[in-house]
Amino acid sequence: MNTEMVLDILGNKTRRDIIKLVSQEPRYITELKRETGVEKMALARHLDWMVRADILEVTEESGGRGRPRKYYEIRGRKKVRVDITRNHFRVRVDEQKIPEGEGIHDLRIKGAEALADPMERLAALSETADDILREIRLHEEAINRLEGALSRIREAAERLVKEADMDKIDGRILVEIMTSEDGDDLEGISRGIRESSSTVRRHLEHLREMDLVECRNLRWTVKGF
Repeated sequence: MNTEMVLDILGNKTRRDIIKLVSQEPRYITELKRETGVEKMALARHLDWMVRADILEVTEESGGRGRPRKYYEIRGRKKVRVDITRNHFRVRVDEQKIPEGEGIHDLRIKGAEALADPMERLAALSETADDILREIRLHEEAINRLEGALSRIREAAERLVKEADMDKIDGRILVEIMTSEDGDDLEGISRGIRESSSTVRRHLEHLREMDLVECRNLRWTVKGF
């Protein structure tokens, strides 16, 4: 997914309003016009942009007579993460897939839904939700600590490549390979350091000639010594 398109979409209030409305339930363009106060022509441009960015999908519904009506709904589940630090900026958009199989919380939900009394079901679901939220917070705290450590590694690596008087792009590529989740293939490195694929490829070959990196199955790693 094009992260620049996602940032453009989220940076526009009308598009954010559309996403909020469509996330509640699928909407026709006439409903969106009524809710947002935006004219149909402008809405159509916004909707087309979001369909091309894979944020929304459009479905046609036949009304019996006349042209079929189009309605819009959210396409899949996406998570957008923006990291801004003193020496680092990254935007990552992930498709969130629901894992197959049943975990302990899935079994608890099924058990809650099997209760006869509606209020007992509600109480059991509420208790499970509280436990899940508590677990999410614990994971977020752990992730923050790990990301903080990774940030310190990134800063240390950047200082080292400067000490080595290395070419600037070579150094940025090495740090990207070392510390980025998706910076081990050509396109990921290119996105991470905001340089063209051809430039990155040329510098990777230079780093390989220097025996600093190696490539296996199109994945780049910093060589051990």
